[in-house]
Amino acid sequence: MTPVYKSEDESLFSNYRPVAILPCFSKVLEKLTYKRLIGYIEKRKILHDKQYGFRKSHSTELALIDLATKLADAIENGTFTVGITFLDLSKAFDTVDHTIMIAKLEHYGI
Repeated sequence: MTPVYKSEDESLFSNYRPVAILPCFSKVLEKLTYKRLIGYIEKRKILHDKQYGFRKSHSTELALIDLATKLADAIENGTFTVGITFLDLSKAFDTVDHTIMIAKLEHYGI
C-alpha cells in the first residue's frame, strides 16, 4: 500500500488514500473476475437502464442529456417539474452495511 495525497492539509492522515501496488497476476485475475461479473449482471439485466455510472455505453453525460430532455419536454408541455437532489457520498463504500450488501449479492446469485 502506498499513501497518495488527495487535497488540503498534508499533515492529516484522512487527506490521503491508500493505493495498492498489485502484482501482474492480481491485475489479470481482477480483470477476469470483472468480465465474468459484468457479463452476469448484463445478461440477467440486474441493473436499471438509468444506472449510468461505471457502465459500458452508459456515461454520466448521458444521464445529464436524459435529465435535460425530460426538463425540456416538461417545459414544452407546460407540466410541472420536480427538483432532483444530486448526492456525492464521499467514501460511500465505507458507509455500506456489509451484511446487507452480501445479502443482496446472494439474492442476485453472486
